[in-house]
Amino acid sequence: MVKFVCKNCDYRFESKKMKKCPYCDSAKISKELDAEDLVRELS
Repeated sequence: MVKFVCKNCDYRFESKKMKKCPYCDSAKISKELDAEDLVRELS
């Protein structure tokens, strides 16, 4: 499962692959970064 966050309503959810937010139906979603991704991004 991949964690996603909606940029429209800030709803966080898990899905195998998602095209729209299940809460507000917005297509403005992005993959949520985990701790390892954040550390790599700061390095």
